[in-house]
Amino acid sequence: MTELDHALAQGAVDVRGRLALLLENAERDPALAESTDELAASGAADLLAELLAPAPDLTATSFLVRLSSGDDAAEFTSPIEAWEEFRTSPPGTELVSVADDVRRKVAVLEPDGDLCFVRIGEDALTGPAAEDTLTAWREFAAEQQAKDKKPGRVAEFVARLREGDRWSWAYLVLGLVAFAMSFVLIRSTLDDSFITWRYGETLIQSGRWNWNADGPLVEAYTNPLYAIASIVPALLGISAELFFKLVSLGIVAGYVVVVRQFGLPKRQEFLLLAVALASPVFFLQLYHGLETASFALLIGWLFALVHRTGQLGTTGFLVAGAVALSRPEGIVFTASAIGLVLLTDRSRATVKGAIAVLGGWAVYWLIRWIYFGKFFPNSFYQKSAVDRPFGMKVIDTAAALAPALGVAVLAALVCLVLYRRADDAPRPDRATLVRDLAPLLLAVLSAAVVLGLYKNSNLVMDPAHRYYWQLLFPVVLVALSRPLIGGDENGDPARSLGALLAVGVAMVTVLAWEPLDLKTAVVPLLVGVVVLAAVICGVALRVRGALGVATVGLALGIGFMSVSDMMSWTAYRYRLEYAHEALGAAIASVKLPPGAIAVGDAGVLPYEIRNRVIDVVGLASPEFTDGPTEPRHLDEANLKMAILGSGGPGLDQIWRSGPSSTVDFYARTHQFWSSTGAKFGEGYHLNYWISPDWAATGLPDVIAEVNRKSVTENGKPDAMIFLDNFWSFPFLR
Repeated sequence: MTELDHALAQGAVDVRGRLALLLENAERDPALAESTDELAASGAADLLAELLAPAPDLTATSFLVRLSSGDDAAEFTSPIEAWEEFRTSPPGTELVSVADDVRRKVAVLEPDGDLCFVRIGEDALTGPAAEDTLTAWREFAAEQQAKDKKPGRVAEFVARLREGDRWSWAYLVLGLVAFAMSFVLIRSTLDDSFITWRYGETLIQSGRWNWNADGPLVEAYTNPLYAIASIVPALLGISAELFFKLVSLGIVAGYVVVVRQFGLPKRQEFLLLAVALASPVFFLQLYHGLETASFALLIGWLFALVHRTGQLGTTGFLVAGAVALSRPEGIVFTASAIGLVLLTDRSRATVKGAIAVLGGWAVYWLIRWIYFGKFFPNSFYQKSAVDRPFGMKVIDTAAALAPALGVAVLAALVCLVLYRRADDAPRPDRATLVRDLAPLLLAVLSAAVVLGLYKNSNLVMDPAHRYYWQLLFPVVLVALSRPLIGGDENGDPARSLGALLAVGVAMVTVLAWEPLDLKTAVVPLLVGVVVLAAVICGVALRVRGALGVATVGLALGIGFMSVSDMMSWTAYRYRLEYAHEALGAAIASVKLPPGAIAVGDAGVLPYEIRNRVIDVVGLASPEFTDGPTEPRHLDEANLKMAILGSGGPGLDQIWRSGPSSTVDFYARTHQFWSSTGAKFGEGYHLNYWISPDWAATGLPDVIAEVNRKSVTENGKPDAMIFLDNFWSFPFLR
C-alpha cells in the first residue's frame, strides 16, 4: 500500500462516509473530485471501487462511460481506467457502475464541465434489484451514522493515552502543571486591582462613575474594559474577586483556542502553549486581577496576525481595538500594527477597519478627557515623575534606550551586509517584508516604552517585573506564531531575521532594565548569554533552529521567578485579608458620622468602605497629583480618620512622604487619637489616627481585635501562612 493509500485508509478521504452523504444529496464538491482523482492516480483501485460500488459491499463487474443520450458506451473492468476515461470525456458524460441485477449512475459531467456525484436514490439505481439495493443503501447509511459517532473528546484523549501517544502524554503533563500552578497562584490578588473594581460598586450604589460617590472626579484605573466589567459583579451582588478569577480562566481557555487555530506543527504548538501554561509568572500576572496578562496576550495576538498573514480582517481589528483600550500605551501598538498592514493592504475593508478602530479610540479618549478633566489617567501623573525637568527625562530616556536600540541598529546593519553579499538570495516583496518585520517593530516599540517610560516611572507594585513582562512576553508569542522548521516562513533563515532581531532586542531590554548583580542574577545573565548567542548564530551563520532556542530562552528569562518570591505571593493575599481587608471590614461594621478617611494603600481596604476615601499615595486622589498637598484639601473633605503605612507599630514610624507628612500634621493639630491598626508583615504596619467623635463610636475597640489577629497570623513565615490556608480561597468567601 502506498503512503497515499495509507492516508486515505486512515480517514484522509472517508469513502464510506462519502457514500452515506450521497444518500442525502448530490455533491458538486471539488475536494471530493480531487480526492477521487488522487485515488485513481495513486493506484488505489480497491478504495476507488468501493466509492463507485453499485451496492454496499458489492464490487462492480464493469463500469460504463457514456453520454447521457445513451449512445456509444465504453465499458471497463478497471475502476481506474473507467475513471480516467470519464474525467477526459465531454460534458454530459455519465459514469455507471454495473453488477448482475443493478446499475448505479455514479457521476455526471455538467454542461459547465464540473463534476457532480449523483445522489444515491431511485433515479440513480436501475435494474431488477434496484428497490432492494436502495433499501440496503439506507441501512448502510444508518449503520455508518451510528459508527461515525465520535466518542467525546475526553474519551478520545484517554484512548490515545492508553495507546501510548507521546503528544497526549505531553499535553497531560502540561495540563497537570498548569492546574498545579493555578491551584497555588489563583489565590493571589494584587491590592491595586480593587481600585478598578471599586468603580463598579460605586456606580451601582450611587449612580456615579467615580472612585468615590462624592468628591472630585478621578480616573484611577488604566483599563476601562476591566472597570466596565466590574459593573457585572456589583450588579449581580457577587464577589468581584471571584468574577475576575473566572475571567482569568476564560483568558486561559481563549489562549488555548487561538493557538490551536494557528495550525502549527504539533511540536511548535505545544511549545507555544508551554511558554505560558508552564510559566509561574504567567499565572501570577493572570490571577493578580489586573490587565497585565490580557494586555500581553492581546498584543501578541495582534502582531501574530500581521506576522502570519500581513492582514487583520474583522478579528484583527477587534483585537486592535481591545489593545488600544487595555492600557493608555496600547494605542501605540494598535496604531503601529495597523500602519504596518496599510503599507501593503489599502483595500476598502482595511481602511474602514483602521478608521473605525483609531477613530473610535479617539472619540473614547476625548469623552473621558472631558469627563475626568485630564488627558491621562491619574496614576500616570503620579508614577511618571512629571515633577522632573523635561531635559533630564530626555537624557535619562536616551541613556536607557541606547542598549536595546543599539543592538537593533547593529543587527540590522549586519543583516543588510549579509543580504548584499548573498547575490543569489531572492529579494522579498513588500508584503513579505512587512510580515517578517512585524516582530522587530513590536520589540522596538516595547523597548521604547519599557526603557523610555516604565524605567523612568515610580513603579511601586511591580511583581515579577509585570511592567516589562506585559510588553516583552508578546515578542515570544509572535516569534513562535509561524512554523520554525519547514515551509518558507520562519523555517527559512532569511525569513526569520526579523523575529531573531526582535528576540535580541527584547533580551537586551531585560538586561538593561536594572543593574544586574552577579550574585543574585545568575539565571537572567546565563539566559541572556544563551539568547544573544543564538541570535548571533541565526543572523550571522543562518543556523536553523536558532530562533527556537533564542525564543525559548527569552521566555525563560522573563518568566523566571525564585521559589521565595513565589511563596511570598502565595501568602500575599492572606496578609491582605488579615490586615487591609479586615481593617476595612471593621470600619464598615461601625455606624460612623459623616467624614472622610485617608489611606496609604488604595486597594481592598477602601473597597470595603462606603465613606469617601482619600488616597494618600495619589493614585485615586487628584488633589495629591495636581500640586503640593495642603491641609485645606483635608479640611474640604472633612477628614476624620487616617490609616498610614508604617515601618513598625510605633506611631513615630510612619513612612513620611510629602502627603503622609501633611496628613500626620493635620491629625496631630486636630487632636486625633492614634494607635496601631494592623500588621501586614515585618516592617509593614497600618497605624491609624482618628478624630475624637469617631473614636467615641467604639471603632478603636473593633480595630484592636483586628490588630491582635493580624499580629498572630501575619507574624508567621510565608510558607506557614500558605500551608495554614492551603484549602482556603479568599475569593470564595
